[in-house]
Amino acid sequence: MKKSFFLVVIVTVFFQLSAYIKETILMPMSDGIHLETDIYFPDDYVGKEYPVVLIRSPYDRDEKEDAGTNFTANNVVFVTQSFRGTFGSEGVHAVFHSEGWGAIKDGYDTLQWITEQSWCNGKIATIGGSAEGLAQYFMAGLDEKPGLVYQIISQASGNLHNGIFFPEGMFREHAITEWLKGQDASFFIDDLLEGDRYSATNSLWDDANIFLRKENLNTPVSHLAGWFDMFAKYQIDTFRLYQESGAEDQHLIIGPWDHDKFMTTHTGELIFPEASLKYYEGEYDPVYGMLFHFFFPSLASKPQWSPVSYYTIGDLSIPDAPGNEWKYSEEFPPQDASSQILSATENLILKAGKCGKGYFTLTFDYANPLPTLCGNNLTDSPGPCDVSQYRERKDIISFSTASFDKPTEITGAIDFTVSFNSTMKDFDIVVIITDIYPDGKEYLMLEGGKKMRFRDGLSDEKLLSPGEQTIVTFSVGYLSINLNKGHKLGVHVSPTYFPKYRIPSNVEDYWNNEKIKGEVVFDLSETFLTIDTIGVWGGEECVEEEPDDDFDDEISDDDDVELHDNSDLDATLSTKSDGCSLLLL
Repeated sequence: MKKSFFLVVIVTVFFQLSAYIKETILMPMSDGIHLETDIYFPDDYVGKEYPVVLIRSPYDRDEKEDAGTNFTANNVVFVTQSFRGTFGSEGVHAVFHSEGWGAIKDGYDTLQWITEQSWCNGKIATIGGSAEGLAQYFMAGLDEKPGLVYQIISQASGNLHNGIFFPEGMFREHAITEWLKGQDASFFIDDLLEGDRYSATNSLWDDANIFLRKENLNTPVSHLAGWFDMFAKYQIDTFRLYQESGAEDQHLIIGPWDHDKFMTTHTGELIFPEASLKYYEGEYDPVYGMLFHFFFPSLASKPQWSPVSYYTIGDLSIPDAPGNEWKYSEEFPPQDASSQILSATENLILKAGKCGKGYFTLTFDYANPLPTLCGNNLTDSPGPCDVSQYRERKDIISFSTASFDKPTEITGAIDFTVSFNSTMKDFDIVVIITDIYPDGKEYLMLEGGKKMRFRDGLSDEKLLSPGEQTIVTFSVGYLSINLNKGHKLGVHVSPTYFPKYRIPSNVEDYWNNEKIKGEVVFDLSETFLTIDTIGVWGGEECVEEEPDDDFDDEISDDDDVELHDNSDLDATLSTKSDGCSLLLL
């Protein structure tokens, strides 16, 4: 993943600043490969034992020097090591398959080697973000983790297949190809083209999926995520897995940050208040307070803070608007969140409740896919931007609520259920969630989707039968936003989203790139969004149609009415009651 400038914040109240000694070594791995490693020592380390902070990384180790000087100033040895095949390390880049419990166990070998050194007191913590965070999650799945007492993991996922390469079966083309190119590891794309390696059923992914190692997740972790990060949904899912495993001292922090500008006030086209940097407060940061507690329990007590700290996005054009604040809970989604269905008729106005009806026929051309303007991306314009231009296209469905009468908080999970029939054997459904301001600007807040050949799960691949009615429910992701009075919730649904995701195939060959045209007919009576809300719903609600009392008044129990068999009439009416069909050409 893109290089993450993960700034190390150190508690400085315990020790005086001092000089350091740096050594560069080739650390031996169990298969005979040596990994180039920098070790920063306090200048008087000989004959003493210290706790160790470790970063394993595919990026330039020289950029870690400031972290090294800060840690050694606090009587901590700092170790930064390059992945195999990068920056002086021997071997071939393994694209994270040497980080976990597979045939090659570089993470384990490194922990073991450090604990055997005379200068290590047996306590190791790991830190880092993005690719460095992935290495930590896969280390956490090991059967044994010598010396590991704590991890600080930002911008990452515990599942290499679903969380990174093929989210919900869709190939994350732009991010993956660009990152592999930057790593001189484009050969891995060629490996993916073989057989069914795009599928979760291929054993290629088993040694980089901690969802298969739930029983091993017992290390305290601070999980740092951003609402606009490419890993947001999958890191929250990973945190929830840790909670389900019973692991203690798990903390999730979710801020309004993207992958490129993590822990800053700027993201995409939006600027958030300074309060959005709550977990960037030097010695008061509980993330690093926890680190020093595990290293020096007699000097640093364990911080008392909620398992989940999340930032609720608010209107950025009005000071003191609802939202733009940190909130706390025991889990995510919070316990006080309740599910709300939003549905629409042919006018595509979303209302609370299940009152959808009608049909929407969508035609599209793979040669002219919906463009990725911004969003939960790695390098392709990460963060929110105004996507109101999407409403001018004729190859997507664009829903919205009416303007909210009251501020409405959406906090938790967002799922999408869709009923359709299609001429296609496979396509993607991408859902884009937006905040529509009163001036018409429409900022992307979240996007997620599903490849239809994996509609029943990533281990159950089957093509669609053209013309057959299909119902699919999938997770779009998670969000916390307070939509102010006058705002609208926007939803766009598209069968393509390029270049973020590869153009879908319409045949069994997953990698087929034929640019064809297709059609999907959506049944709006069974197509709806399910969102988690907190507090009052300030938008429109479905209203049940009142029965026609006039007809009842015309016929009383005393009237002599001759009853007839109306089965033919009923059959005729049933063919006329399917609602209005909108055809976009």
